[in-house]
Amino acid sequence: MEKKYKKPVTLETFILLAIFRLFFGYRGHVMRMGNWFNALMKTAYDLF
Repeated sequence: MEKKYKKPVTLETFILLAIFRLFFGYRGHVMRMGNWFNALMKTAYDLF
């Protein structure tokens, strides 16, 4: 039996990274980066 391997880096990888970058970039732009990062850290601390 021959196993087929999928390449670790494909077009899907770059598309997903672009979507994440656009989403978080937009959120940071609307909320201003300092406020957004502060809210993110407080939420993470509360979940911890």
